[in-house]
Formats: sequence, C-alpha cells, structure tokens
Amino acid sequence: MLLHVGGDSYIGKAYIVSASTQEVSTAFRARSYFSSSFSQRDHAQPILGDMERAWMKVYGHFHPEKSAIVFATNLAAIDVAATLGVIAPEEKSRWRTYVEQLSPSDLDPTGASFTDLTVDRLTFSSSYIDTSRRRSGDKHVVLIDLTDLTGAPPQTLLWYAERRQEQRRVDRKAFASIPGVAGVPYPHWETEMITENNASQEFSDQMQALVSTLPAGPGTSLDVISNLFNPSEERPVQRIAPRLPVDGTTTMLQWLPIQGIQPGNNSGQIRSLSSDQFHVTSATNSSYGYIAAKKDGGVVAWQMGESQRVIETKVDPKGGLWALTAIEPSLTQQILTSCPVWISVDATGSIRSDRCMQSTMAPRWQLDADGNSYLYSEPHMATEERFPERIMDTGSGEAIAMKELWKDRTNLRRRVFGYMQSCSSGPAPDLGDGLFWFTSCGLVGVAPASGDVVKSFPLRSGSTGRLVLGSAAGDWVAEETRDPTDQREVLRIHRLSNGEAAFEVERKAGTPALARTAHGRLLAMTVTGASPGRYIDVWRMDSGRHVSRLGVPEGIALNSLAFNRAGTELWVHAHQLADKDSGVLIWTVPESLQDGADDNWSPGEAVLKRY
Repeated sequence: MLLHVGGDSYIGKAYIVSASTQEVSTAFRARSYFSSSFSQRDHAQPILGDMERAWMKVYGHFHPEKSAIVFATNLAAIDVAATLGVIAPEEKSRWRTYVEQLSPSDLDPTGASFTDLTVDRLTFSSSYIDTSRRRSGDKHVVLIDLTDLTGAPPQTLLWYAERRQEQRRVDRKAFASIPGVAGVPYPHWETEMITENNASQEFSDQMQALVSTLPAGPGTSLDVISNLFNPSEERPVQRIAPRLPVDGTTTMLQWLPIQGIQPGNNSGQIRSLSSDQFHVTSATNSSYGYIAAKKDGGVVAWQMGESQRVIETKVDPKGGLWALTAIEPSLTQQILTSCPVWISVDATGSIRSDRCMQSTMAPRWQLDADGNSYLYSEPHMATEERFPERIMDTGSGEAIAMKELWKDRTNLRRRVFGYMQSCSSGPAPDLGDGLFWFTSCGLVGVAPASGDVVKSFPLRSGSTGRLVLGSAAGDWVAEETRDPTDQREVLRIHRLSNGEAAFEVERKAGTPALARTAHGRLLAMTVTGASPGRYIDVWRMDSGRHVSRLGVPEGIALNSLAFNRAGTELWVHAHQLADKDSGVLIWTVPESLQDGADDNWSPGEAVLKRY
C-alpha cells in the first residue's frame, strides 16, 4: 500500500485493529523499541480529498449512498452541458453510460467536493545516518482512523514502511583514470548506492508484536482497502493497425499541358468547381488564380482578376469559388485583416463579405450551403486580450467567444472521469460537413453559427501524429505518423465511429498532397520521391483496398490533386521540371467507384506542410 510521508512516497504493509487511533498511539509509545527512536511527525486531520487518491474509493465502497449522490450530480452536469452545447449528443450518451456503469468504489477524488469529512491521521518517524559505514535509512508508522471511512465501530489502519540506503562495493579495480592519463595504478573498490524499500525483519517483528496486543480488525476490510490501493486491472494491449498491400492495377497517366497558365506558376492548389471546371491558385498569391477546363481534347485555362494577398481558396457546397484575402500587416503591427470574397468563375466580378476579421494568425474558414461564411481565430498569447479566440459570421460581424468552451469541457471531464488531462482545443482537418473540427478529448465538431459542440468522435490518436484529412460521410480520418514497430512513415486511417485505427498505408518520403471524393469513398495520395519514383496511389477507404497505382511520365513534378465533383475523374496538377510548364494528368475513375458530390458533400483536398 502506497502512502505519502512528508514529500515522499513509500510502499508499506498494513494491519487493521479494532481500537481507536488514540488507543493504538498509546500502545505504540509504550513499547521501548518505538519510544526510544520514533518521534511523532505530525497529528493531522486532513480533508478526505487531500489524502491519497484511493481513500475516496474506500469511502465510496463503504458508503454507496454517498457515491449514488455524486453520480446523480455528475449525470445532471452532463445533461446541462449537452443542453448548453459544451458537449455533443454522442458525448452525452457515452459519458452517461460510463457514469451509470460505475461501482460505488469508482468514486473519484473529485468527489471530495461532496463531503467535508476529516480523518484523524498520526505519523511517527525514525531516521539514522552511519557515515563510517555509508548507511542511512528512515522508518515510518502511520495511524489512520477508519471509523468514519468504513462506517464501522472504532477501527485504525496501522501502516509501516522502511527505506534503507547503503554504499556497497561492487567491483575491485587495479587502476584509476585521471584527465589526460589513460590509467594510473591505484587498487580500489568501485561502489554503488543500493536502495531497499522493504521493512527489516526486526521492524516487521516489532510491528507484529504491537498488533498482537490489540483487538484484531476485520480481515475483509483490509482486503477491500488493499485491492482499492493496488488494483489488479491488466493494461489493454495496444492494437497495431495492419499495413495493407499495394496490389491494385498499375496505370501510366498521360501528360496534358495547360494552355494559358504562365510558366513558373507551378505550386498552386487545384480544386474542383461546378460545370467540370477546376481552379488553380496563383503561385504569387497576387491574383485569384486560373480556371481550367477540357477543350478540344486538351486543357485550357484563363486567368482571373488581380487581388490582395490570397490566404486560402475554398469551394462552397454548390461548387462556387471563394478566396480568403488579407491586407498585408505592417512591419510594426503584425495584424491580419482577413476578408472572404466570392469570385465569379467567368471573371466578371467578385463580391467581398460585409465584415472582415482582424487577428495575429491566419484564421480557419468555413462556408455553409446557404452561402454564409465564418472565420475562426485561434488565440495568440501576446494579443489574446485584443483578439480573443472566436468564431465570426462575416455577414453580420457577430462573434462567438470560444475560450470558455474548452474550460467548461475540461472541468466537466475531470468531474466525470477524474482525469487530469485538459480538454483544450487542438487543430483538426475539415471533415466536409461544414463544422469547425478540433481535437478536444477526441474529435469535436463546432457549429459555426452557434459555437455549440454538435458532433464528436472518440478518436484514439497517437501523441506524435497529426490529422491531415478526413471525411465524416466516409467515416474516416487520416493521421500522419510513424509505425511503432519499424518507425516507417505511414498514414494511419481511423474509423470515426469507434475511434479505432482501421489500417495503415506506407507513406514514402515526400507525400505532399491528398485528395478524397465527395463522400470519402476514395483517397488519392501523391508520392514525390526522386524521379522515376513519382506516382499516385488510390485507396478505397471503406475496405482499405488498394485500387490503383498511377504512374507519372519522366520529368514531371507533382503539385496537388483533386477529384471532380461528378466523381468520375482525378486531376493531378503538375509541371515539367525542364521548362516549368504547367499541366495536368487525368485518371478516369472506374464506374463502380465513382462518388459524386451533392448539396451536402463535396470533394476535399490537402497539401501537406512539413513539420
């Protein structure tokens, strides 16, 4: 049983006797072995919640009616949090199920707020130092009044522990080394500090003799307390997701130059629009980019108008094109002014949102099916008071503060689960459903219009990975990480519905771009190693089956890729290494795998940035 004495922890043994703490203390002092060397360290009456965490479990086991009150209060707190939008309906159901299945002894130390019970606790200590023999040690005896903890007649826990340290000889040496000299004749012993944490036979015998003079306590109570202090639960075995074979068909793609894009404009993101058109961002971010489409067996493009700095482009659920522009901050005032702009694809005009957001970091951005635009600004330590974490409706200018949401989630989780982990927010990719997604004790989706948590998934993500792309419709999210068995870089695919890792796909050096179909049926991944090692892998996400490896002609560098809205084609934006001309490679999706967009779900893309 582990107890704290002073600022240290000790593993000791314990007895229970049917006597008051004062009676045990008197018997302890009456024995010469203890009175000659032990002194009382303190006589405290701590609050139950300030003692070792397991004592609250002991209290809950012997007072199930108290546990029932705590659990009922926690259930009510869960219901209130769900009503206020602090947790999602799925979390409400999952967290309630957890509480309803708890046993009385599962009462967590956070339940201490429901009782002001004080516990009589006496500590006696003895220590020694023998410098000549290089030995030291300390012994402790703790008496804890169990009467109120167990609800039984006077009972006292009698606990004892000892720690001994000794500098022992371990190896005989004939030479010693000094700086600049390989070895000097110097016969000596090498020593090592040995620590023993078990009580000596003499100490144990004296404790047993003391206990024999007192009425024996119930053995069942000691068994219960020992089990609660030393749970025998086995740790779950970590499940390693299988790495799937690359055994799909192999197809060589054909290079198609894009007529109308200036050479050198090669780093842009490609996105699919309505009417079988694609948008390619400008490498300089000084214009709204290009619109590309098939024409007469080739691909042509036309340039859109000039703009301020473009942070990001986005396609709304209806296939319309938007750009998030920003006024460049001055050198002395690093503040971005970000404004969503709807752009006519025929270059006839653009419409800027009524409101812009000021922040010190580039905001995240969401569009809904009704054409409403929302910006999320994460906080920055230096400017948090002026630019707090918030979601802003760029139509009305109304903003919703977000900081308290994460505090409320953390406090509720600690109350329900007793975990000391924070539910503060972290970044998560767009899952295609119009919500702002965050990592916060799993994945949570926040409705832009209300700031409420409306969806959640119990993701069990690795601590070193980052989530890069996902699909709520397809029930998956991809994590960029390393396989623990061989340390190879992989994309680990998690099922959103249960949070478990479903499978892994190996990620070769250089995987800058990903694309998914509208409902997440297919995932395409570029591999941009040294030529001729450039290709695109396509995976079926419901089964993890490798669909195809798409070969790339020699001398072609890959930039980004996107499925068209009909789900019939994959367009890969690329450029020639020699003359920097821009072009595309087009793969026709097999009819059985086609996954078209609708009013609710659109294709998604990501260009990965290195850590």
